[in-house]
Amino acid sequence: MFGIPYLKDKRTKTAATYQVIIKPLDPSSSDVSVKVTLDGYMDVNEGAPFFIEKTRDKNNVLTCSSKGWLEPTFVEALQAP
Repeated sequence: MFGIPYLKDKRTKTAATYQVIIKPLDPSSSDVSVKVTLDGYMDVNEGAPFFIEKTRDKNNVLTCSSKGWLEPTFVEALQAP
């Protein structure tokens, strides 16, 4: 896309879904597991003139994956007082 990275392109739309599993180990502690699923797509119609038919282009779905920093950040927020 004209040499612009998807992350810096304002037309890129993303969403994060957190799956949190908490298993009690004993009365005072638990095991916490966090899995993040990311979805993204390129909204090629953003900024297009009003007279152009605006539809989500299913061909521009992006493959997204967590780099591993969302999960520990979420767990730290859970543990904060």
